[in-house]
Amino acid sequence: TVFENAKAKNCELLVFITDKSCNYHLEIKSLEQTFQILTQDIGYATAEKLFFSKDTKKNIVNKLNMKLGGINYVIDTPYFKDTKLVIGFESSQFGGLNIAN
Repeated sequence: TVFENAKAKNCELLVFITDKSCNYHLEIKSLEQTFQILTQDIGYATAEKLFFSKDTKKNIVNKLNMKLGGINYVIDTPYFKDTKLVIGFESSQFGGLNIAN
């Protein structure tokens, strides 16, 4: 399998581009835990935006960087000499908030 080959080659991350009609996300996440290899599942529609959307590129790079242990934002503060505030977060959510009255 893809995961077996990646594990044998000591890969740290697998990126998948999947169509919405093929619901592989849960299987990918299950195999991620089994093989201890980080994954990023990118929808086909999002992948198409990579060619013309700077924000999409930035979002994907930031997510991949965080998964690989990188720091996306460092803020220098004048209040504490030689101190920096490092902020890193990720949010994955399905759909938006729907509040019914």
